[in-house]
Amino acid sequence: MDDKKTNDYRFVNETTKKIPPNWKQFGTKLGIVVFFAAVFGAVACLVFSLLKPAVEGRIMKHNISLDDSSQEAEEEPEQIVIQENKEMTLEDYEQLENQLYSVGKDARKSVVEIVSVTSEKDWFDSDYESSGQGAGIIVADTANEYLILTERNLVSEAKKLQVQFYGDHVASARIKAFDANTGIAVLSVDKRELESDTLKQITALKIGSSSALVSGDLAVAVGSPQGDAGSVLTGRITSVNKRISTSDINFKVLTTDMEIPSTAGGVLLNTKGELIGLITHLYNPGESRTQLMALPFSEITELVEKLSNGKSIPYLGIRFSEVTQQISGDYDLPEGIYIKSVDLDSPAMTAGLQAGDILVEMNGQEILTESAFTKALWETKEDQEVKLIVKRLGSGNAYQSVSCEAVIGRMK
Repeated sequence: MDDKKTNDYRFVNETTKKIPPNWKQFGTKLGIVVFFAAVFGAVACLVFSLLKPAVEGRIMKHNISLDDSSQEAEEEPEQIVIQENKEMTLEDYEQLENQLYSVGKDARKSVVEIVSVTSEKDWFDSDYESSGQGAGIIVADTANEYLILTERNLVSEAKKLQVQFYGDHVASARIKAFDANTGIAVLSVDKRELESDTLKQITALKIGSSSALVSGDLAVAVGSPQGDAGSVLTGRITSVNKRISTSDINFKVLTTDMEIPSTAGGVLLNTKGELIGLITHLYNPGESRTQLMALPFSEITELVEKLSNGKSIPYLGIRFSEVTQQISGDYDLPEGIYIKSVDLDSPAMTAGLQAGDILVEMNGQEILTESAFTKALWETKEDQEVKLIVKRLGSGNAYQSVSCEAVIGRMK
């Protein structure tokens, strides 16, 4: 049985006979192999040396990093053409002014005139209607509406609002929301009220970046910078480092060399016609003529978005500065939000907050920076009760934790 299995698996039985080696023939074949190996090696070296730069270049293209590109730039610096410093002639200035005015004129398709009708009473206690005029800027174009940025003082008490667009078409508007703190309001115009020709002509302003602005940059003011809707001013930015402290928030301010009346409004554009700032009178209220100042749009984007969605801005009512880690170490103060003053009749005053307190926690969130405070506050809603923890200077010149509760409001 075993023999049969062995025969089944071994189909052929062979007998192998060993042949003695032929050393002479073996030496000849070995020499041929060595010769061709040497030739192949030489050819391979030559081909590799010729193809190495190209191959390395193709491989490096898939492994570029920022550091690599920086080193490349250092090794092969870009040639810089130095032009001779040439004084501008009157013709050069005139050409520059014309180009800047062209930027302002192109923006007219985004500028609207707003008529606000309010109810008043005369000396005899009789009702009559009064109207005011101002400018607005189309900042967003949604599927159903145009959103218009304007001044709160112009529209907050309005009984009726009408908007005149580029091309003289007039439509009614309604208030989406406004912020009394910054004086910003957002209006909405239903697209169904506009004719097709008007829809083709008007457009929303493009939003530019204000974070990269420097002193000396050219700027164009549109809206009503001279007090009349549709007016245009041109000039330069003179400072980007000033700050305004208002209730619950601090802003950077752009200053310019343009002079405006107290009735001025509108926005600031860069030379590309992009929105970079909103004209403000917060820094110098009440003055008849002042230098044009603007809130950088990058700083108020989130605020404008909230208003555009019909949401109010939560109000606590403190003016503050940030106690940074360095200030904390230099003056032996707790890190947090140092309360410089408390608004009269504000939620903060009702809660018992005092000037000199340092806010360190809101609703369980640690508050060590200005951005953390703004984030925590804007996550709340009107009439919401929040728990606050402040550090207050007590006996023995030591700071002690004090808890209090505040009901978030909305500035009227």
